[in-house]
Amino acid sequence: MNFNNVESVYTSASKRTHYDWGLRKYLLAVYQYIAVSLVVTGMIAMGVASSPEVLNAIHGSGLRWVVVFAPLGMVFYMSSRLMSMSVVSAQRCLMIFAALMGLSLSSIFVIYTGESIARVFFITASTFGAMSIYGHTTKK
Repeated sequence: MNFNNVESVYTSASKRTHYDWGLRKYLLAVYQYIAVSLVVTGMIAMGVASSPEVLNAIHGSGLRWVVVFAPLGMVFYMSSRLMSMSVVSAQRCLMIFAALMGLSLSSIFVIYTGESIARVFFITASTFGAMSIYGHTTKK
């Protein structure tokens, strides 16, 4: 028996299973921020949609256009300033963006049923999770 061959196979296998714990910690933090922002978006959208007065005040007036285009303005703002922002400022901008998206998407709760919105959300979240795992494991 050639034990040196076994050692080289073991060494190459251990190199393949090397895991970057710093990257894992970073990605978990990113996913936590995304999850919190999705919850903020959903709660604001559902809250606005459940209040006919607020929904009518936003979507029944000229304020509708401000609510529709505010997330886009926020994207432009964040993309131009992101590298010079502090971490806390970037987190605040993300939460403001999530809140604006909730206001913008609140009309969807009036048009579609809660069941269809939940179904599409879970399909999208599952696809994102699967693609994220695929991209992380294959480095593509």
